[in-house]
Amino acid sequence: MGWIDEPQTLTAAVIFVAAVVLTGILRLIFDPRRASLGPAIMIPMALFVVIGAPKFPTASPFDQIAILGFAGFVLGAFVELEGLNQWPRRALIILAPPAGLIWIIARGNDFGLAMADRNFTVFLVIGVGIAAARVSRGKGSAVTAPVLLMLAAGGLSVVSWISGVIALAQITAVIGLLVGGFFVWNWPKYRYPPGAALVVGAATPLAAASGVLILDGRANGTSVAILSLIFFSDWLAGFVSLGGGPVARAMRPVMVIVISGVFIALAVAIGN
Repeated sequence: MGWIDEPQTLTAAVIFVAAVVLTGILRLIFDPRRASLGPAIMIPMALFVVIGAPKFPTASPFDQIAILGFAGFVLGAFVELEGLNQWPRRALIILAPPAGLIWIIARGNDFGLAMADRNFTVFLVIGVGIAAARVSRGKGSAVTAPVLLMLAAGGLSVVSWISGVIALAQITAVIGLLVGGFFVWNWPKYRYPPGAALVVGAATPLAAASGVLILDGRANGTSVAILSLIFFSDWLAGFVSLGGGPVARAMRPVMVIVISGVFIALAVAIGN
């Protein structure tokens, strides 16, 4: 049946369905606040499957991404399960992704990767920090954070693919599918909050992947920079008057997806 029989398509479907099912299972076992632990715990597991068990000391930037996915989940789960207040949660979400990116950049020379422009390096780290701050907010980002992470992962996957960095395309696609499996439970009606384990566990390896993509040299740095605008899609969507009520709330993520789609299309166009 054509594309539907492709192994990549079937694998993607399995990953997505597994995230959907685990979200529901965790909801039944615990409570709505813990539902996102389902797809969150799958992120490091899936990265270990795609990349392989990381070596110590790390032998490639892909080992680093796998380790960061695991570390992000563990730290996020600790903050989440300990019931720490909003500030420790926000601090972890804001600091973990740029810290992971800095580790990628610092080890770049060891793997034959080097950032040509130091100023761009600084802007990249700052940009990741700002993006992390956008998904760390409480009330507003509770609905849109999974959407933003899902779309950022999808955008990175597409740009990686057209740039010929297939391994990164697979890694970021897996993360996007897992976050997407959680998102479908929250649309059209918002049900479960995204926990720190999911947000940090997804955002940290995604930030690292953006660094690897730029260090690799095959992707257009401007394309990757444009993808960072996805994290402002919810802010831009706020300028569209949708009124009130459940229909308006359901349409907000749709508007975020549409606006993000424009940024992804622009990044792809420049990347080509």
